[in-house]
Amino acid sequence: MFRRATLRADMPDEAAMPRPASSSQRGYAARRKVLIILALAVPLLVANYGMYAWSSLAVRKELNSIAQSVEDQASNALGSAGQTATEVANARYSQRGCFLGTVQLLQLKALSSPYVRSLNLVRDGKISCSSVGGAVNIPVDLFAPGLRLQTGSVLLMRSHWFGLEAPGIAYVHMRDDHDGVIAVMHEQFFRDMTTLPGKDRYRSVVLRLGHQYVYDEGGMKDSPPKFVNQWVAKRGPGDLEVFVEASDKLRMMYLTDSVVTWNLIAIAIGLLLALAVNFYYVRGRSFERMLRLAIVNRDIVPFYQPVYHAEGAVLEGVEILARWYNRGEGYISPDVFIPYAERMNLIDALTLSLIQQVRHDLEHSFRLPPGSNVALNVPPSMFDKPEMIAALEQFSRFLQGNGLRLLLEVTERQFVEHADTERIQGFFDWLHQQGILIALDDFGTGYSSMGYLNRFSFDYLKIDGVFVNGIGASPTAEGLLDTIIQLAQKLGMKTIAEKVENKEQVLYLVDRQVNCIQGYYYAKPVSAAELAQYIPDQPPRPIVPDPVPSWLADEERAD
Repeated sequence: MFRRATLRADMPDEAAMPRPASSSQRGYAARRKVLIILALAVPLLVANYGMYAWSSLAVRKELNSIAQSVEDQASNALGSAGQTATEVANARYSQRGCFLGTVQLLQLKALSSPYVRSLNLVRDGKISCSSVGGAVNIPVDLFAPGLRLQTGSVLLMRSHWFGLEAPGIAYVHMRDDHDGVIAVMHEQFFRDMTTLPGKDRYRSVVLRLGHQYVYDEGGMKDSPPKFVNQWVAKRGPGDLEVFVEASDKLRMMYLTDSVVTWNLIAIAIGLLLALAVNFYYVRGRSFERMLRLAIVNRDIVPFYQPVYHAEGAVLEGVEILARWYNRGEGYISPDVFIPYAERMNLIDALTLSLIQQVRHDLEHSFRLPPGSNVALNVPPSMFDKPEMIAALEQFSRFLQGNGLRLLLEVTERQFVEHADTERIQGFFDWLHQQGILIALDDFGTGYSSMGYLNRFSFDYLKIDGVFVNGIGASPTAEGLLDTIIQLAQKLGMKTIAEKVENKEQVLYLVDRQVNCIQGYYYAKPVSAAELAQYIPDQPPRPIVPDPVPSWLADEERAD
């Protein structure tokens, strides 16, 4: 079913090591180029979009500020005229008759107000006395057509009844239903309010008084203004309202003022990001070469962690673990270089190197007791490669020739990702025919599918230290641990508990008939030279050791 390939005795040199396919290299370069382009382009896009949004807010803010200013000026003018009219109405001048003294008093009051042109007394719907015309008898409808005799009413008068040349703005204050005052203000004051400096910034400013409109270019209209620009601010309640329309250039002014600064900042950020991306990829390629050289030079060496039978603490075997000490970087964690080796298609070369070094160690450094297991972690992707299958078969034959058995450990996560029921089960059957055992590693920490656990023929189930650590500390973890142990036993699988560190955990696991124990309580991962001290010359004591090894508190816990 599976093709075999001859395994060379010597490790290939770096040039012959597996490398990513040319398409992978092109993909690597393409990703790097795309990320650098994005690093440069994204800050520019964000900056210009932000500048566009910021300019919109700035234009609106300026228009609202101008509208508020015009509204405040108009409100002050109306308020001043209203105060003067209120004072005259409350003095009841209309009840004194329109004598010379009354007219003079009205004139003095008009002169004291900066905005008022004339004060006109209203009685029973008619103008009875005026600071300009003296004693008169003019209906209000004729004096100011359309003006409501209601306090606060405002009307633009196109001409003045008493012959004043400029139009005015009438403001009404009624003391009661019969008596009141009409203050006529200078229309020019309000027109000046709408005439703003910086004409290139604002297309038009319009002031609504009542139902009529004062335009900045002069003149009054009864119809509301029509704006061609979308940027318009509007403020003011009741009979007073202000419209400010931005010019076509206003927004561009804000953009022009900030475009250079914003884009220089964006370019600087983009360059920094591009350098970071490039550094990441260059460092990645540097790390790849460093990893290749480490494999060629056999700087990544096998360490061995003893595995003991739970009852009697008899040595059951060892697990092979990769350790890498780099002179420049120090110890590099397997959690770093093994996933990287998988991504860069170097995991096969690393596995072959470890196998050859283990063979050398077994021949020259130590002898394991007959019947011991030698556990090796392999990714399921290796099952599709004839040269790796041949290497595993030859290694298994070598171990069997020394009275040992090969135990392949497959992690739960990797297994689920590559699981193909018929292909994997067929391969497992072939492994068993070769006398190779299979263990499911890190069970319970990943996907934990009961279906594939039942479908495939695993010999061992390795219980992760996450559950072991909960012994005596977490009833929930203990319950999960008991369930995993019972499940494995019902499926006829042996169990190995990892990361066991104290006697309480050992006794708990022995009481639940766990088969094997691996962890710092018995031994840490050690080199081939150090492993000899854990291999007994005679049968070990059939008791659980009490003392914790002296190095337990000092050594870094790493599996």
